Amino acid sequence: MKISVRYKLFIFSFIILVINGILGYAVYTSDQKLLDSEQWVQHSEQVIIQSSNIRSLGREMQITSRDFLITDDSVFLEPLNHTQKAAFGYIGLLRQLTRDNPAQQKLTDSLDLYMHKLVNYSSKTIESRGKHGLSSVIAYTADKNRKRYTNRINQIANTIQWHEDILFKQRKQMNARNEIAFGRFSLALFMLMAGLTILLVIIAGKYLYQAKEKRKRAAELAIANKELLFQNAEKGKRAHELLIANDELLFQNEEKGKRAEELLIANKELLFQNEEKGKRATELTIANKELVFQNKEKEKRAAELKLAEMERIKMVNELLQRNKELEQFAYIVSHNLRAPVANIIGASTALNEMGLTIEEKVILKKGINTSAIKIDEVLHDLNHILQVKGKIDDTRELVNFPGLVDDIKASISELIDKNDVEIKYDFPDVDEYFTVKPYLYSIFLNLISNSVKYRRPGNHCVIEIMSHLLKDKIELIFSDNGMGIDLHKKGGQVFGLYKRFHPNIEGKGIGLFMVKTQVEALGGKISIQSEENVGTEFKIEFAI
Repeated sequence: MKISVRYKLFIFSFIILVINGILGYAVYTSDQKLLDSEQWVQHSEQVIIQSSNIRSLGREMQITSRDFLITDDSVFLEPLNHTQKAAFGYIGLLRQLTRDNPAQQKLTDSLDLYMHKLVNYSSKTIESRGKHGLSSVIAYTADKNRKRYTNRINQIANTIQWHEDILFKQRKQMNARNEIAFGRFSLALFMLMAGLTILLVIIAGKYLYQAKEKRKRAAELAIANKELLFQNAEKGKRAHELLIANDELLFQNEEKGKRAEELLIANKELLFQNEEKGKRATELTIANKELVFQNKEKEKRAAELKLAEMERIKMVNELLQRNKELEQFAYIVSHNLRAPVANIIGASTALNEMGLTIEEKVILKKGINTSAIKIDEVLHDLNHILQVKGKIDDTRELVNFPGLVDDIKASISELIDKNDVEIKYDFPDVDEYFTVKPYLYSIFLNLISNSVKYRRPGNHCVIEIMSHLLKDKIELIFSDNGMGIDLHKKGGQVFGLYKRFHPNIEGKGIGLFMVKTQVEALGGKISIQSEENVGTEFKIEFAI
């Protein structure tokens, strides 16, 4: 049984459609694998983020409970309860994220156990603070259970992060391999489709060429038959010359028609070839656009990963700095409270002894009162520091530097006149800044007051304040001709809490610490240049 060319074309087109369907399903399956791989990468990132959040909340619970024990202020209890709930919420979310990993589930259960122990320990310590007062603070700082629980939470969180980081790298590598495989598969698919299309065009062209050859052969046979008829007519009857001439004219007309048809066919073939070239150019343009889009997507993903890494590094640095400040803060608190508390305990014990005279009792009571006042002053200072270190809730406004200096000069005019102080200021580049006015006022006041307090005896005190506008920041400079500080010996302690460098002059050693804290709260930074018996210069920088 002979199969026609048209039927062959139909069968071949149907096969191409079936192959396209199979290839489309393969593309869909490959794309799903790529999406699954990306989801696993995001899953690992979520586990790492949640473990970091739990570790941060553990430290925040420790800080908040410590603040309550120091201040006995119930304001700290609400953040503590909120932190505890958030911690267990993150642990629950971490347990859901690691439900497909039994090893991580065990670590999550251990993390939940130690978090409960830390919460119970904090609750007992808070209850002890309410019953026993400040004596519980000393016991709290000496107890190692809190540190053991906290360290264990950090260890477990770090272990979870370590395991998940390994999975993250493996899944990321798998995702990269899937992307490469998908790209290669897409290229192979494109080449296969192009080959099948070209093959279909070749078969169709062959079919058209065969049809044309059949018509040409039929025409040739007709011409041969007419020639035979013409020869027979010549031999038989010369009378038929007119008829033959007419036949010749008809034949010529038919030839002209055939030639016209051939020209039309040739024109159609040229149009078809031009259309095919246009289609190929369009396909190449689409392929180039797809390649450009894929490259942009890769660059975008790389930029996102780089930003995420920078954000993580920034977060780690901020946590390390805050932990360092808290350790210094705890040391200072224990150091400054230990002596007055010990004095109160010793004096109270002495009061209970028999045989004391009234005069001795008065002296002991006076000592207890003095120590209590000292404790109150320390707690008041610490409360003020905590308020400054907290979130800035004041409204920002445009602050005029000359007006601010004039206000400060008016508020301490008696001190300026009494000590023969001259304050000069010049703000040629910039004379105003959009910020929190109470903070900036406190910074200016503390630096000016320090220059007056630590002036050189017998020397005319001159204070100069200037501003400069740099590329992307404002620079404020405070300079004086006072006593100065030996920075080679005490440079690392200048902005420390309760650090004093001139014992013969009354002061607490808290002014420069507050200045640095307020400058950093406003997003700036401060530096110092000083020389003994020459003067001091403070430089403050704020971003525009």
